[in-house]
Amino acid sequence: MRKLFYALPFLVFGLCVLMMEPTISRLIVVGLAWLTFLIEYRYGGESREGEELVALGVSTASS
Repeated sequence: MRKLFYALPFLVFGLCVLMMEPTISRLIVVGLAWLTFLIEYRYGGESREGEELVALGVSTASS
């Protein structure tokens, strides 16, 4: 569960970038990354697959 929180700085960074230049594509990417994090926090934080899903969401938001 603790490894899930390593994604938070990247998600906050994505949110800050979205606030600097708000576009529809960035809104969709950052929104999906946050949604992925919240779903995994709520339902699958203890599984190893959940951590991989959050890592995928964060890497998509960072690129």
